[in-house]
Amino acid sequence: MAYLYKFRLLVDQFGWLGLVRIICYPVTTLVINPIRLGQTMWRCRVLLDGRWGEYLHFNPQMGLSSLFYWTAAANLYHYGRSGRSSHMSLGDFDLRQLDHYSLPSLYMYWGGSTVLLLTGMGAWWAGHLIWWGQSDPIRLAVVLALTLFSSTFFVNTFVLQNYNVLGWMFFPVGLFGLITGNWLLAAAAWLAASLGSITVVFIGAALSLAWSVHQGSIYPMLAITPAGLKLLSHFIRVETDWSELRHRAMVIMKAIGMTRAKVKYRYEKSGEPIWMLQFVPYLIFLAASWWLNGRAPFLYLVGLMIYVVNQKVSRFADIQSMYMMMASLTVTVLMTSANHWILLSGWLALSPLFTDIYRGNINKFILETPPVLGPFPIRPLLEAMDRFLAPVPDGRRVLLAFADPQETYYRVFDGYRVLIELPIYVASRRRI
Repeated sequence: MAYLYKFRLLVDQFGWLGLVRIICYPVTTLVINPIRLGQTMWRCRVLLDGRWGEYLHFNPQMGLSSLFYWTAAANLYHYGRSGRSSHMSLGDFDLRQLDHYSLPSLYMYWGGSTVLLLTGMGAWWAGHLIWWGQSDPIRLAVVLALTLFSSTFFVNTFVLQNYNVLGWMFFPVGLFGLITGNWLLAAAAWLAASLGSITVVFIGAALSLAWSVHQGSIYPMLAITPAGLKLLSHFIRVETDWSELRHRAMVIMKAIGMTRAKVKYRYEKSGEPIWMLQFVPYLIFLAASWWLNGRAPFLYLVGLMIYVVNQKVSRFADIQSMYMMMASLTVTVLMTSANHWILLSGWLALSPLFTDIYRGNINKFILETPPVLGPFPIRPLLEAMDRFLAPVPDGRRVLLAFADPQETYYRVFDGYRVLIELPIYVASRRRI
């Protein structure tokens, strides 16, 4: 009865025509995605001029929101990890609260986000070529084509991904080393990933721990250790004591939504209809793989558990990280399976049902196919905001009043969370 009730919710939300579109979604995306990818890449030719700093992301809403990372990068560059910024947040901001950022990826995103996204996602896709020699060449070519034209690739490249893409570049190689027992390769991949993203290493550590238990071997955990030590170096300094380290770790866990204890503004959990739509293709692929191969893909099952924990229990990563993890695990299963029919369910897992995500409205129930996107020009907006703030002397303070968010993170700034990042970044450059 519970499932019938949930199905009725979907009918009420989308209507019968909407449900038909959902059913036809795998076919329509297989046709439209290659076209949209080609059209979007054609618009990216403006980047050949080399003026990478004039563009920020490929989606206006995500581009403006990404100025948050530019602000963090600028302050870390000027004051260092141990410094304090007089013009960030309410002033006298302790930059050690940004210890979870990896500086190479953050600075590269600051200097040329569009090029980093294209290069990073391209390298992530090409990283699966490491299966060459381990799988049939034709099968590898088909899987790579499905991955390139998938909704997951398009959404992460042009809508959702950020500086973390530098870490995801090495994730396929880390998975390959983990599964094949090439521990030196895995260790090198995880260490390289630590230069770009703490999230990737965290997910890699969870998978390594599960694989270590499954195989009864300590080597998977030894392979992830160098990357863990590198990230630990972000937090430990000469003057650091353990009580301070615990405090800063708790601050970061609260900031990313990993814990809800004594948190002033909390992340809301995923809505049930969206959760069902996006998770069902992964379950279908798991069932198909289990049935066709005669055994459950262990790491894929672990990945699903990580996905559920992140979305429903303890959030530690943005949703795009879950998409990237599941896509990489899907390709791994496809490469290690000899059954060709599994490719059909593999396409479902690589192109799960995305709603109004292309305009940044992750929680809206509007089924869409990819639009034509292109590099978003940020320079005119920065110059306009510079003129707007011109009457404010450098070093002064500007206060803005907003309604009480009522302890909900997504209500902070009265819903202007995206638009507020533009004046914050420009003001930060002028020490306002």
